[in-house]
Amino acid sequence: MSNIPIVVGVTGHRDLRKEDLPALRSAVMAEFTKIKYQCPHSEVWLLSSLAAGADMLCARVALEMGISLICPLPMEQTEYEKDFAAEELDEFRDLIANATECFVVEPIEPVVEGRDFLYRQAGIYVAVHSHVLMALWDGKAGTEYGCGTAEAVDFMLHGNYHDGNAFRAANDGAVIHIKTPRLSGQKPFPISTELLENEPGSLENVIKTTDEFNLDVEKSKSNEDGLLPKEYLVGNVRGRLQSVYSVADGLSGDRQGKYMKTMGAFAVFGVLLVLFYLLYDEAEWKFCLFGYGATVAVYALIYRTITGARQHEKYLQYRALAETLRVQLYFHALGISESVCDDFTWTQKHDSTWIKEAVCALLIGGKEATVPIEAVKFAWLDGQLNYHRNASRRDEKKHRIREKVTRRMIICTVLTWVIVTLLEYGFGDVAFRVVFGLNLRTWLKIIWGCISAVTVFFSGFYGKQSLERKSIDHKKMAALFEQAENEYLVYPTRRMEMFRQLGREELIENGNWVSYCRENRPDFSV
Repeated sequence: MSNIPIVVGVTGHRDLRKEDLPALRSAVMAEFTKIKYQCPHSEVWLLSSLAAGADMLCARVALEMGISLICPLPMEQTEYEKDFAAEELDEFRDLIANATECFVVEPIEPVVEGRDFLYRQAGIYVAVHSHVLMALWDGKAGTEYGCGTAEAVDFMLHGNYHDGNAFRAANDGAVIHIKTPRLSGQKPFPISTELLENEPGSLENVIKTTDEFNLDVEKSKSNEDGLLPKEYLVGNVRGRLQSVYSVADGLSGDRQGKYMKTMGAFAVFGVLLVLFYLLYDEAEWKFCLFGYGATVAVYALIYRTITGARQHEKYLQYRALAETLRVQLYFHALGISESVCDDFTWTQKHDSTWIKEAVCALLIGGKEATVPIEAVKFAWLDGQLNYHRNASRRDEKKHRIREKVTRRMIICTVLTWVIVTLLEYGFGDVAFRVVFGLNLRTWLKIIWGCISAVTVFFSGFYGKQSLERKSIDHKKMAALFEQAENEYLVYPTRRMEMFRQLGREELIENGNWVSYCRENRPDFSV
């Protein structure tokens, strides 16, 4: 699996009224249809704990519509079945048999005794790992430590649970509220549907961005580059993380290549515009007007194409996704199950909500065996240390070449100025000697202007790459991994905490990289 699923979680009341079931089925089916229409290139999953009532109703509708059913259970199935009435048990077992995957949820909060605690953990799990929560709910508020539908809605919109993320992005959290009467309710009311969001339009944006990624995956070539050996990727979760990392890494590299070609073309166009202008102005070659206009037209067409395709934006977003998945895969291999996106900076939380949702979706699944720590150390510490060392040398070399060429072009500009000055004030007769239809003075002015243009546009082309800053950042990260290698050897009992801190530092560094690279987007300026 190389794409990112759109995950719909479900929560709802157990005591539904029989007369409301047809209307509720229609409402649920309409919402599933709407979501599938919004993401034609994505697989839709339903995340349901299969409690009696709303959970099982939504699960049955999902299976009828070809939507994969994933079941995070609050406890072992044999124990869980004790909470079902006889007439509900057959339906529960049938749904379990048709589920794509079924597993018991690991507690997220500090463990306390009681079934309510386990139900609460299942509710948190569903909310955390869903793009949107479908709530068949009467709208009444819950309690602080409750385990019902109202609490699940609160988990999704506000993250109000122990160890929940206190600072939640405004564009994170969405609930499809299907207002549902209960048998225990005092007064019935009509069934209606409302989308609850912390920020209007955020769910649509996340789904759209995710589906665009999945569409790009369909068009991309397979990338076999892996982070861990295949023998450590036997589980569903790590296999998905590895697979999506590989395609995100490949797509990012592809978009980067297209971005660099575009910037190179823009630099050439800039020089051509100066050349056509100078030939028209100095040589009075009127046909250069058409060359100037044609260059501007092609320039504008390529600019519109590249901005419409959002190549630069996708390059940064897919790189950020790949880096996040890389850290997440290593965390998961070490047995650290929580999402690394909890360590995002405040800016990353707002700018990369779709990445956070993608990671949580890919983490859906039961507990998997850990990978030997030496294998993770080799892949992560050794691999990234070598990468940052090589990348630092590469970017530093490119930066030196840029400075060297820029200096030489400036020297050429100064020499041309000296030659022009000497001709103007010492060799006036030579300055007006005709060469290829133009006097030498005119040719020198054209050459002078072109050298200056090449200097400016060459510097601009390499300036857009932020080579100096990237080289410095790679040096800093290489130093970090050198220290991490030392910590790994000297303090074996602190290795897990060291890996956690290393992951946080990598995510922060990647966020900084995205921030300053965002300023280097292609622009239509001459």
